[in-house]
Amino acid sequence: MDRIWPREISKDKARLSDWRKDLAPSNELRKWFGHDPDRWEEFKAGYRAELEKAGKMGDLRDIVERAEEENVTLHFGAKDTKHNNARALEAFVGEV
Repeated sequence: MDRIWPREISKDKARLSDWRKDLAPSNELRKWFGHDPDRWEEFKAGYRAELEKAGKMGDLRDIVERAEEENVTLHFGAKDTKHNNARALEAFVGEV
């Protein structure tokens, strides 16, 4: 999940039923991280802490349950395909 829409994809073409910007990391955390692989583990810990503090882990569980019934896409706007918000959420999914 990302608060910023990727430039390469129009919202019409994406045909999303739901865009959960509220599950994205804060702008402060995102900017601090800057997709620096050396900050990856600390970013994930901070991101998870933000979700827990905001009471959003239940929402993440709801997405996991939804994925059992239909396709769920975690989109991101980063060029780095290994160190981004969606990959962090993917890791959290295994923990909820």
